Amino acid sequence: MARKQGKQYQTAVKQVEARAYELEAAVPLLQKIKYAKFDETVEVHLRLGVDPKHADQMVRGTVVMPNGLGKSKKVLVIAGGDKQKEAEEAGADFVGGDNMVNKIQSEGWTDFDAVIATPDMMRSVGKLGKILGPRGLMPNPKTGTVTTDVAKAVKEIKAGKVEFRVDKTGIIHAPVGKISFPADKLVENAASLITAVIKAKPAAAKGKYVKSATLCSTMSPASRWTFRRTPRRPPYSSVWGAHMKKKEDKQKDLESLRRDLEQSKNVFVTGYEKLRVSQDLELRKVVRGAGGKYRVVKNNLAEKASEGTPAEPILTGLRGMTSMAYTTSDPVALAKALTAYAKANPSFSFKAGIVEGRVIDVKAINDLANLPSREEILAKLLYLINAPAQRLVAALGAVGRNLAVVLDQGCKENKFTA
Repeated sequence: MARKQGKQYQTAVKQVEARAYELEAAVPLLQKIKYAKFDETVEVHLRLGVDPKHADQMVRGTVVMPNGLGKSKKVLVIAGGDKQKEAEEAGADFVGGDNMVNKIQSEGWTDFDAVIATPDMMRSVGKLGKILGPRGLMPNPKTGTVTTDVAKAVKEIKAGKVEFRVDKTGIIHAPVGKISFPADKLVENAASLITAVIKAKPAAAKGKYVKSATLCSTMSPASRWTFRRTPRRPPYSSVWGAHMKKKEDKQKDLESLRRDLEQSKNVFVTGYEKLRVSQDLELRKVVRGAGGKYRVVKNNLAEKASEGTPAEPILTGLRGMTSMAYTTSDPVALAKALTAYAKANPSFSFKAGIVEGRVIDVKAINDLANLPSREEILAKLLYLINAPAQRLVAALGAVGRNLAVVLDQGCKENKFTA
């Protein structure tokens, strides 16, 4: 038989409409309908489009709430030597080594909220898997609780570090603060969580990633909420209006891009649709290695920034996901690096380019990549200049070596005696 709901709960339910709210509206509503006499915990529940039964679709990670969680966690640090002193100075509640492991094993002691261990202690801590594992307290390198920097780990947990992990039904449950927090603080915490979850999206996940999002407190009914758009690329996109860039920040981005375009005579416009975060990081490393810069841009921002610059013809009327690689030095080296990367990553493609002020198409970029780079040409010139001198030094050295051998042999045979 279903448990009868109380009058206060039913009153709260009537105030929640059967629709999805914006996050900025869902938080004040939650604070309005509260009726409990204690400071409730606010929780976010995300239903993801993943199948946790498959290892390559597991979603887990950590995020430090910018405004904390409203309560201080009890932290146990299992370490040895100097690391115990570091943990105590950082504010750990319990510090020890094998003695703490024995206490947990023999007494079943679990009066703590988080466990941090150093790698050298994991052989002993591993014995506690059956006790700590079911409670979600087992140290793990992926969540930063197995580390040599115990001081940093303790401070992060004390500051409001939250570990999230998708359960077997494909849902993430995580706290984001207390109901007494100002609404904007709760919004900021929830935004940080959803951004971290989106960054943790596994490559094997297909279709819609975040299927639904729900906000509730300990005793209140839940309200569905939505965000204006799910960012395809979390590092470069905003999640909610509260995190949209301010007008002055946009102007700074525009001026920064314009300066780069004015200084760079060599620009390659590229597309990066379906490029994963790991591939993007690799691409940036490749571009830096070739002496260039790489940035993802909005098409309208690129068009405005390019006005009056040599790159204006190739940055007007762009469509789709756009990025740019540019350099003030050798365009051939950059073209070689980008072409090699494009062959290994089909999701990356060229749109157009400009070299020394002249617009070139995709075919010309590929032809440019086949030319020898400036460094290769200089290396060959240095070889040609140095080769005769090297041969002369080698010959002179050979004469000296041969003379020494002759003299040594003569001495041995007494050919120089009177």
